[in-house]
Amino acid sequence: ASSSEAGVTPNAVAAAALIWSGAVNGTWDTTTTNWLNAGAAAKFQNGSVAIFDDSAQVNSTISLSANYSPGNVIFNNSARTYSISGSSIAGSGSLVKQSGGSLTLNNASTFSGGATISGGQVTVGNNTALGTGTITLSGGTLFGGGSGCTLANPIQIQTNTATTIDCSANFTLNGNLSGGGTITRSASATLSLYLGGNNSGFTGTYQDEN
Repeated sequence: ASSSEAGVTPNAVAAAALIWSGAVNGTWDTTTTNWLNAGAAAKFQNGSVAIFDDSAQVNSTISLSANYSPGNVIFNNSARTYSISGSSIAGSGSLVKQSGGSLTLNNASTFSGGATISGGQVTVGNNTALGTGTITLSGGTLFGGGSGCTLANPIQIQTNTATTIDCSANFTLNGNLSGGGTITRSASATLSLYLGGNNSGFTGTYQDEN
């Protein structure tokens, strides 16, 4: 006999939101309780949302011990500066940078959900630090680092927003550029910004800082 329950799909369990505490050390792994889950010490698990804010009192220089796949990665830091290195941030999630604090990404990552920068300064220390998806810029500063940077990602500049691009060496954006916002090349940028993609979808403004 057939069952009416045969085609029922169980409800998905929501991914845990883990906040970086750095209480033990600066290693991002799955065995160390460097995270908080609802205020309790926790270990990272793939699929969890990884949040980095101003609550971490120590160890904001972080190294991934292996490739990990968080649901999403959110940097909501105003006062604390974060630096990420080591293995890859992988998976289908996205990376979001909010608030005015600084973030340096030195690792090569493969996450495909895109990156959104709306505040602070994000220093790109590796050509694939922002994964493989679209980079959406809606504020803040994208800094190419001391040795320059080449990004293959599509770039979207959100309408009615302004983003500064800075670099002390050549910064090349090879992905297609779109959107209606404003890109400003910082006055401190000592070398060139190259736009190597198809820019026909960009209706915004490019300008040099005074």
